[in-house]
Amino acid sequence: MSGIVAAGDRELEDDTGARPGIASVLVLLGALVAVLNNTVLTGVVPTLAVHFGTVEQSTLNWTLGGSALGMAATAPLAGWLADRLGGRLVAVAGAVLFGAGSALGAGADSIDGLVTFRIVQGLGGGLLVPLSVLAVARLAGPRRLGYATAAITVALVTAPLFVPRVTGWVALTNWHGVFWFSLGGAVVALLGAIGIPGRTVQRSGVDATGAASVLLLPIGLVLFTYGLASIVGVYGTPAPHEFALWRGIVAVAVGLIMIVAAVAAALSSRAPVIDLVAIGRRSVALAALALVWVGLGGMTILLPAYLQITRELSFIGAGRRLELAALGVLVGALIGGVLSRRVPAAMFAVPGLFFAIVGLSVAGLFATSASATDAGLVVMGLGLGLTVAPLFTSLLAGLPDRHLAGVSSAVAVVIGIGGAIGSAVAGMVATHALIAHRAVGGTTPTTMMSAYRTAYHHAFVPALGALVVALVVAVFTPRTNGGNTAPTGTFPPPVTG
Repeated sequence: MSGIVAAGDRELEDDTGARPGIASVLVLLGALVAVLNNTVLTGVVPTLAVHFGTVEQSTLNWTLGGSALGMAATAPLAGWLADRLGGRLVAVAGAVLFGAGSALGAGADSIDGLVTFRIVQGLGGGLLVPLSVLAVARLAGPRRLGYATAAITVALVTAPLFVPRVTGWVALTNWHGVFWFSLGGAVVALLGAIGIPGRTVQRSGVDATGAASVLLLPIGLVLFTYGLASIVGVYGTPAPHEFALWRGIVAVAVGLIMIVAAVAAALSSRAPVIDLVAIGRRSVALAALALVWVGLGGMTILLPAYLQITRELSFIGAGRRLELAALGVLVGALIGGVLSRRVPAAMFAVPGLFFAIVGLSVAGLFATSASATDAGLVVMGLGLGLTVAPLFTSLLAGLPDRHLAGVSSAVAVVIGIGGAIGSAVAGMVATHALIAHRAVGGTTPTTMMSAYRTAYHHAFVPALGALVVALVVAVFTPRTNGGNTAPTGTFPPPVTG
């Protein structure tokens, strides 16, 4: 029987037949595929248009945005459900949903069906991502938390960087391969989910305000994500559909109102969907993390196409360049994650963000050669790794076991919102700049190349701005470290096989 942790922090031993360490790694790999799945169709949208015949661009856009929409619905509920049903059951449900959406998507015979199955994929991914953070953190315990946050950082930050490579491997000639790849990730996640500890946290029953927060937050996030995607679909087009634009604006506004209402309800609830009590003084680190993901969302949506245009690379060639950034993330996450147990998070996050800003500026704005671009990408990745891993440590260190699930969901929510905002703003700025430049300079090959360069340069500015603001916020991250913040008995001990 799964162990039950009472309303305090008392823990009972979990009875699980699988190795929790291996299981947690498998779930984390599945979450990596789920994050990658959000943008993995980017390179095959033209193929989809040909396969399904005449399709409106707005509908094609939802083949990309459907997954994020589904994740927005379930990510805020994952920790709340894990506290009541156990992490194992919720992770299994996430893997099954993600796998079902992948298998059905591979056999979709209409564009509407494909969008529907992408949403199903997102519903599963929204459960897997926070549950992977929860499982790895519980496995590590306070002493090995730095290694855990390094692993989480590498998985979540590098996933979008591998999109061109994965697309090139499995989908350039056959778009179905994307879904078979995702199905493989779902199987890996399912194998891990079966083996992770099934610890539950006994909580008081749901009160009225808690029920309100459970309903309002996911609906608000879905509306917010839908509105952003709708605005991106019409903003900056030669003849934007005014009704569609206002529909998106209203959806964003209503979504934000519902999110604020959910937070207000959570503040007065005994069992809120997002654990605001646990977040408390961690809110600064959480805000910095959200801003980092705004920048990350912008840069990862822009860099593949920018490298193809400015360096005359193939889609796969651009992917090879982005792997240099992933290598930088790996090195930075190992340094930042391991040492963040002894050094305050701000001492890594501030210089890390400086490196990320310099690297992105070089790679996206100032590089005049391939070697300079490559160097900028490595420095950018190193900075992101040095930043994100210590911020994760700052968020998770010292948490009582009963708060881990709620904070894991909060992390998934803020990086989801941050990534959606970042990619939406970058897409709108690039589209608007391209159309404006085209109207002045014409459509000859030379002027179009100049237009694309100018548009992408403009679009990198909001991503850089988000990183600059994140740097300022990171300065105020509490000067504590992961090694000394956990009171005795408040964090689950390392789980051994």
